[in-house]
Amino acid sequence: MDTVVTYSFDLESHLHQDSDLKTLKEVKLSTFGELIKLAENGDNLLIAIVNINDTEQNGWNICRDIYEDINLNVPVLVVVDAKTGDLKPNSKLLQNAEYFDDFISGKSTGVEVEIRINKILKKFGKQISKTIISYGPIVINTDTYQVLCDNRPLDLAYMEYELLKFLVSKPGKVYSRQSLLSRVWGYEYYGGARTVDVHVRRLRAKLGQEHENLVQTVRSVGYRFGLSKY
Repeated sequence: MDTVVTYSFDLESHLHQDSDLKTLKEVKLSTFGELIKLAENGDNLLIAIVNINDTEQNGWNICRDIYEDINLNVPVLVVVDAKTGDLKPNSKLLQNAEYFDDFISGKSTGVEVEIRINKILKKFGKQISKTIISYGPIVINTDTYQVLCDNRPLDLAYMEYELLKFLVSKPGKVYSRQSLLSRVWGYEYYGGARTVDVHVRRLRAKLGQEHENLVQTVRSVGYRFGLSKY
C-alpha cells in the first residue's frame, strides 16, 4: 500500500479534505527499525517526513539511516524550525544536508507542504496510486479489495464492499434505497429495499461504534456517506 512515514509530524492535519495525499497510509515512526518492518511487509514507501528538533538527535539519525540503507529508495523531507533551519556554515542543517532531499519550515501552510511533497515524488518518479479511494478513516484499495478503517482491516462480504465503495466514492450525496439497489446491485436485481437496510446495518456494525455514523440515514429518503458539502 502507498505509505508515507512521518517522525514527530502530523501530515493529515496539513491536508485539505480533497487532497490526493489523503489516500496515503500515514505511519508515525519512533525508530528506524519500524520503517524497515514496513518495507519488509511490502508497503510502498513513497516519502519520509522528519520533523527535526534542535534539542535531540534522533530525527537526524533516522535521516542518516534511511540514506545509508542501500535497500531503501525513500526520499526524505525534513521539517525545520528557526534554529534547525539556520543556514550558517556550521549549522546542523548544512552538516546533515546529504541525508535529506528537501526541507521546509514547520510554519509552512498545508498548500506549501503538499506542493513540496508532490515535487519530491515527481522528482523520484513516484506516483500515488489511483486505485485508492478514501474518506476520513476509510481507505479502499480497488485492486486488492482491501478495506482499512483507522488502519484496521475490515472483513467485508462482497456486496458490503461494493456498497461501501460506492458510498465512499461519492461522499455527502444522498441516495434513495431504490437508487442504491440499481447502482450497486444492478437493474436486474429484484430484491426489495430491505436488502439495502440489511447491508447498511452490517456495514455499521463492522465500522464499529466510533465510525458507524459515517453512514447516515436521511429520513424518508435513504442514506448518505460522510458530511454534506452544503
